[in-house]
Formats: sequence, C-alpha cells, structure tokens
Amino acid sequence: MDADRPGQHLAVSGWNAGTFDSIGVAVMPTDGGAPVMWATGAAEQGGAHFLDDGSILFAPWDTPESIQLYRLRTPGSLERFGAAPRPVAGVSVSDDLKRAAVLEVSYHGDAYMSSIVRP
Repeated sequence: MDADRPGQHLAVSGWNAGTFDSIGVAVMPTDGGAPVMWATGAAEQGGAHFLDDGSILFAPWDTPESIQLYRLRTPGSLERFGAAPRPVAGVSVSDDLKRAAVLEVSYHGDAYMSSIVRP
C-alpha cells in the first residue's frame, strides 16, 4: 500500500486469491469510496507506488528473477517503462524516475575453481 503526496489516494496491490499467479493495483480515495482497478498482470511478486507527478509505478515480476516496469497515469493506461535485461533480486526507482538501483543476480557456482591473476 502507498499514499500519494497530497494524501488523497491509496494504491493497493495484491494477488488473486485462487492461484496467487497474478497481481493487481487498485486506487481508492482516502476519504471513502470504491477502489478502482488500474492494472493487472501475471506475476510471481510485485508492487506499486505513487510517483512525484501522481502517476503510479507498477512493477510485476513475470518470473522470480525478471521484472517489468510500467507507468500508470490513469486506469488501464499501461506504459511500459522498462525491464531488467539480466536476472535481478531487487529494483528501487526514485519517485522522479531519474535514478534506479538494481541488484543483479550473478551465479558463480564454480567460484572455488577461480584464481586471481595479477597483471
């Protein structure tokens, strides 16, 4: 759950109750009223939060190590913002969309066979 800057709306994300294989984000006014579904998608995990301009960053993980990023300006208006080209364990994006931090997954199961070579 995340609130917009003025505190007038909440973005709530959650999974379907039957199979937990898809995620959705709904927005509801804090002073009461019915939630409105803004987006849904197949996902292993995910989340959503408000950005500085009032739009929503929707981040469904379509596999356990693959994330898609979408910007939502209105209900149903999925704008693909990007995707991680490598396996990742985490992503953090600034509210102004100018910076991002990505935790990449890099498997080194044969690291015991490595050696350090000095130039």
